[in-house]
Amino acid sequence: MIRVYTVAFTVAVCSVMGCKSSSQEDSFHSFRLPTLREQLGVTPDTKSETRVGYLSEMAMQHPSLSKQDDYLDLYDEHGNWRNQIVIVFEDSVTPPKDRTKPIEVKGPIGHIDLGGPKGTKSEYANDVVFVESWRQLDPKDVPRKKDVEPKPDGDGKPAP
Repeated sequence: MIRVYTVAFTVAVCSVMGCKSSSQEDSFHSFRLPTLREQLGVTPDTKSETRVGYLSEMAMQHPSLSKQDDYLDLYDEHGNWRNQIVIVFEDSVTPPKDRTKPIEVKGPIGHIDLGGPKGTKSEYANDVVFVESWRQLDPKDVPRKKDVEPKPDGDGKPAP
């Protein structure tokens, strides 16, 4: 897919600037779009962290970031729902199928911030874990109170 963008970019730039030689055109072909990890601030030096929670039964208002993204509900030590974060499973990692048991995910954490006006969907900001590994945990070790999870209202935000 990156190659498609670079060709389109080359054609657009060369048609505007008028590439004089094939070497100028070839230099545009080396243009590379940043990866999702790079766009969200994850570098090779970013240390892996762990997060523990349950795969969400209901996604809040999150943007879709990849073909292998999902959402993890996080709970406090009393089982009260805290928040929901985005998780992206690396291509080499098979996502869990059982959504009823808690999991521990491990990987570098990036941050998405759409930077829009307060009170709008484009205000969205959240952490994103790039899952390099995960393991299933015993539900007794990660309590959650099902009745305290957010219920969406008309605009998808948690009801008061």
